[in-house]
Amino acid sequence: MDKMNEIAKMSKKERLKKNVYTIEDILEYLGRWRSTGLALVCRFIVDEGIKDENVEKKLFEISDRLDQSRLEHKVYAAYRVGHLAMSTLIKLGITEEEIFKQIALDDFDKQLVLDFTGSDFWECELNEQNG
Repeated sequence: MDKMNEIAKMSKKERLKKNVYTIEDILEYLGRWRSTGLALVCRFIVDEGIKDENVEKKLFEISDRLDQSRLEHKVYAAYRVGHLAMSTLIKLGITEEEIFKQIALDDFDKQLVLDFTGSDFWECELNEQNG
């Protein structure tokens, strides 16, 4: 927790330069939830193993954003920000059963969540050119 206190004392600009963030920063970025930025934030949450009640709550809120007709919900192909959020929760150790109990999904959407969870997205190297 000392590391988080040290990070919290930095200005937002310093945190961005050093690629370190507070939980409040992460919640702010999740609140913006546009697909590309959200994908990067979710990947950061998983890579850093950030398990925080407020972050998980925000991811559950995003999980119902599956509307195929809304462009801002689109991540890639049939994947929507809701699929990404649920996949992030699974990667953080929350069971599929728990997620699918809270978020009503048809079989197609459940399969999309599972497919995204097993995709290369979670393993590929992200850098400024591709991420």
